[in-house]
Amino acid sequence: MKNIKVVDKKTFRLWCHEMELTTKQASALLRISRPQIYKYIDEGSGSDVNGTIKVICELINLLDKSERINFIIESLESESCDEPWPAKTPISKFPIQIKR
Repeated sequence: MKNIKVVDKKTFRLWCHEMELTTKQASALLRISRPQIYKYIDEGSGSDVNGTIKVICELINLLDKSERINFIIESLESESCDEPWPAKTPISKFPIQIKR
């Protein structure tokens, strides 16, 4: 897991990919809705990544690898996220545009 500083949509997608998260897992970990996750990874959306989310991602980055893994597992379990982590098909690191 690389430490990727989240500053925009591109780096948020890369961060989610490095953390091996699906949209459902990212939603549970960051405690925001899945539609909001989609807005943050969709290049066509006018929404920029919220400053609070950037800070949360950075705080997770500060944990050492074993603490980070434990934090992710505990967070997903506490939110009853039933998808296995790490995800076999995490959020793509490549730009996407959701058709509207």
